[in-house]
Amino acid sequence: MFIMNDRRFDLRMPTENAVNLSWRDQAGQEQYVPADLEDISRSGASARVQYPVKVGTILALDYQKQQLVGKVRHCKSGLSGFILGIEFEDGYHWSPRP
Repeated sequence: MFIMNDRRFDLRMPTENAVNLSWRDQAGQEQYVPADLEDISRSGASARVQYPVKVGTILALDYQKQQLVGKVRHCKSGLSGFILGIEFEDGYHWSPRP
């Protein structure tokens, strides 16, 4: 039996919601930035921010009364800021709220 474990196959739900991202920088200071959530899935999200965030940064985002923790997997320059690809950490999974 073949089991596919590629989390990128989760259905992405497009969204245009404002969220806040937070993380601790290398100096231990809490950083907060507003972001526009582009899409979200059970295992990750894409968010647009004004400034780059270092790949590998562990950050938190609150969305639909759920706190999700994830790692920045990529940060790409876009037309209006930077697009972050965020993969949720083990134990954190987004699920739609009715």
